[in-house]
Amino acid sequence: MTKKGFFGVLLCLILLFGFVTVSCTSYYNVKEMKTGEFNKISKIAGKDFEVLGVVFVDSTITYTVSPFRLSERMEGEEITFDALMREAKRLYPSCSDIINVRIDSVLKTQTSVFDFFTGYTATWGYFANALAIRYTDALEDSILTINHGSGSSSSTSSFGEKKGFFAELFAPILNLFK
Repeated sequence: MTKKGFFGVLLCLILLFGFVTVSCTSYYNVKEMKTGEFNKISKIAGKDFEVLGVVFVDSTITYTVSPFRLSERMEGEEITFDALMREAKRLYPSCSDIINVRIDSVLKTQTSVFDFFTGYTATWGYFANALAIRYTDALEDSILTINHGSGSSSSTSSFGEKKGFFAELFAPILNLFK
């Protein structure tokens, strides 16, 4: 086979693969589906809350590693959601939950390439903050806490059947003939 023929066949295979991949996709409008698997999405009960205050937690972890990593030792504690919740309960006894949780870590010591051979001690600093809240009353069903929006998506037809890529592409033209 010539070089020109080989590249022609390769181009045809790539185009065929791309055509099959793109045309086998389907779209569902989950917002409008009232029956079937998509209807198993649970409704989230909205609650009103009041902010109690900000919670800060920090900790330090020290890793000590022997030469050639024969032994490792860790001293300290990482910050978790539970640690923030304990601190929020300590500061604000009426606290129900924490939101806007941020946890960050910073390496406080420098390491080098030769640390594997000589051993090293690394110190990590962990910093976290969150907002302590107390839930009050549940919101009415008429108040939307999560904006689902309204209207239909252009990726499904008005009848709810799935549509492929080309049916979606040519939908405006096909709708003229209905």
